[in-house]
Amino acid sequence: MSASDAHEQLVTVLASAHSVTNARHARARDELLANLTCGPSTPTPNVHRPFTTRFIAGGLGLSALAASVALAFWLFSPISGAAAMERMAQALEQVTGYTYRMDKVYASRKGEGRTVRQTTQGSWRTSPAALRATMHIDEIVGTSTENPSPAKTIVELEEAHQANHPGILIDHLKKEFWYVQEGLTAASIPPSSPQVAVHMVQQRHGKVLKDLGTKTSGDRSARGLEITLDDAQPVSELGSTVSESAADGSPDFDWRNVTFEMWIDTQSNLPLEFRTVRRGEDFETTFEFHDLNWNVDFAADAFDLTPPADYTERKISRETDSQ
Repeated sequence: MSASDAHEQLVTVLASAHSVTNARHARARDELLANLTCGPSTPTPNVHRPFTTRFIAGGLGLSALAASVALAFWLFSPISGAAAMERMAQALEQVTGYTYRMDKVYASRKGEGRTVRQTTQGSWRTSPAALRATMHIDEIVGTSTENPSPAKTIVELEEAHQANHPGILIDHLKKEFWYVQEGLTAASIPPSSPQVAVHMVQQRHGKVLKDLGTKTSGDRSARGLEITLDDAQPVSELGSTVSESAADGSPDFDWRNVTFEMWIDTQSNLPLEFRTVRRGEDFETTFEFHDLNWNVDFAADAFDLTPPADYTERKISRETDSQ
């Protein structure tokens, strides 16, 4: 056999071996891409290249495939829970104002039982700081589900506070209103309001416990995280929003050391809803925040509140107002 014939035979053998390897790689690639989280992918057409190019590429095929797989996972796999929480903190740092709804249900098994349902709808602006909210509270006595007692409305309150501006509260049940002479302060922010939780996430006072996956919240794709906040003092634009005495489970209960189930918009990285449950020996309180709208541009008079003409002004002394 001549050297030329031997060379042609060697080329034929190598080409045949390479075609088998290349086919295996193609099948493995297609199977892998079909199972990636980014969904089905259209295989790259088999472009006929000169043999010498295909032969060189065949020698590098395994490492190139591994690199492609690593790149695909890096591009398309979900970010870690910690990274998602950090992105949320960064997004919250840019928020200038938002609206929210809080549903709070307190259920006690003590004695004859008691359920209190509170709905708060509020607006918050960061600069200049301003808060406006309406609060409706119903009470149901008894634990019977077959013959429950009728709900009794015990609070129907509306309030507005602004920095460097007197605040006002309106009691719609008693048809009374009163002014708070001091402007909005950190003490004006309820410890269990969403503002406190937002400040704590902004300041990285928490960590991720569990990744809850994804779901649809309204018409948005949402990433779920179970997070816990630590015991640090949340600091707002107005100073510390929580007193030291609030961490002991008193009526000034706040979000420190609380675990939340939080669902985050995968596009904006801002919360769409979050929820927590506080449990005691004979009670359970569920807090749910939803209807969250971020970076709202409020009208100039959005935080002005005028009492109805037939309401009576209640005079509040400075000592009473500070309690």
